[in-house]
Amino acid sequence: LVSQNQAELSQKLADAKSIEVEYRMLKESLDVQKKDIMAQATAQANDIIKSANKEIEKTIREIKEAGADKVKTLKVREKLQAQVSSDIPVIEKVLSNLKVGDTVQLNNTESVGEIIEIKRDKAILQVGAMTTSTKLQNLTKVGAQHAKKVKKYISSSSYNEKQSSFKSEKDIRGMRTMDALNEIDTWIDNALILGVGSLRVLHGKGNGILRLELRRHLKGHPSIQKITYEHVDLGGEGISIIELK
Repeated sequence: LVSQNQAELSQKLADAKSIEVEYRMLKESLDVQKKDIMAQATAQANDIIKSANKEIEKTIREIKEAGADKVKTLKVREKLQAQVSSDIPVIEKVLSNLKVGDTVQLNNTESVGEIIEIKRDKAILQVGAMTTSTKLQNLTKVGAQHAKKVKKYISSSSYNEKQSSFKSEKDIRGMRTMDALNEIDTWIDNALILGVGSLRVLHGKGNGILRLELRRHLKGHPSIQKITYEHVDLGGEGISIIELK
């Protein structure tokens, strides 16, 4: 009996040691993967910081060239501040390990998609049959089960609700640049879900900063076919027409 108990104890000890070894190997493997992911994320964040530094150097040159022109200097400073302010949350999001293949949800929407490409501060998503682009800071990583639940947005009730409240014209005059661009991103995402083909943005003429930032922001958007100005009699350069694919 004593011999049998010793044999059982020895077997349990052996099993425990085997489990401990497997645990350590698994932990080492996970640590390596974590380091690889963090290295990639850090490299991407460093690229953003380098780009920001170049923008700062460019801004300093422009301020020097502007000399005593206070209006021009103020515009240049505001542009830089908007750029830096937008980079901070992007770096935070990059370091949160968003990567190609992740299932994500567009913030403030019910849209769920898969990241198929990351370009600096933007991600290209596959949302159902469509492809769209948005900033990393607008995305939240979700689990598979959560994604299945959220994808119910395509139900008729949710779709009809979106359709009834959606407007194909948006007025962003007087808005802060970053707020306006974030709102435009969400607006375009909803337009794509609803199958809207053309959008109209009222940004005003003024000094042209908002208009130019909007054009720069949407340049290369995978779901935009072209952007033109409204007819001169209907608003001209104070209104942009966005044609979606």
